Amino acid sequence: MQGDEELLTFQRFMLAFDSPAYLRRARQVEAEWTHLVAHCERERGRLLEMPRLRLAQLIAATGAERHPERLPVDGGLRDSLLALHKEWLTALRAAVPSAPNAAAVAALLENVGDSFARFNRRWEMFLTGVDLTPVNRAREGYNRYYVLEKECAVRSERTALEGFEPLPMVSSDDLRELFPPLPQIDSEQAAVQNSV
Repeated sequence: MQGDEELLTFQRFMLAFDSPAYLRRARQVEAEWTHLVAHCERERGRLLEMPRLRLAQLIAATGAERHPERLPVDGGLRDSLLALHKEWLTALRAAVPSAPNAAAVAALLENVGDSFARFNRRWEMFLTGVDLTPVNRAREGYNRYYVLEKECAVRSERTALEGFEPLPMVSSDDLRELFPPLPQIDSEQAAVQNSV
């Protein structure tokens, strides 16, 4: 009885001044993931500067924002490019003249394709080199100690196990899924469609 009162007093003291260890551990997992995603978003934004510019130039020169059929690519790729353009909202600093002929459009499209390909190579190198150790260390600690720490706090193994699911380790594939590559643009296909 005396031990229970001391434990209750200790628990109240801990709750008054700090979160239980299991909650801090869960927050740490979330914080590490949020930090990693923010790091990836910053780098992706930096690497996307030129692809955004090239796509905005192509859209402006072809008038594809109002006339999507002017983009000389198949419908699925056209939809992807227009969706990216809408998402990115790239403002051009200077007016872009209309492309005078199919060859000029093909050159602009080739610039976009080259820019997208360079981005994809650089993005892949970045993702391959990202240090996942802090995120996975936090997840490993969560998987190992969360239930034990929660059980100490709530004094019930069954309650501690309720809803607990071990977290998988993060891999660069998880980041690839969250941050996919840009679509590939086949310049030969574009050239064929331009000549038709």
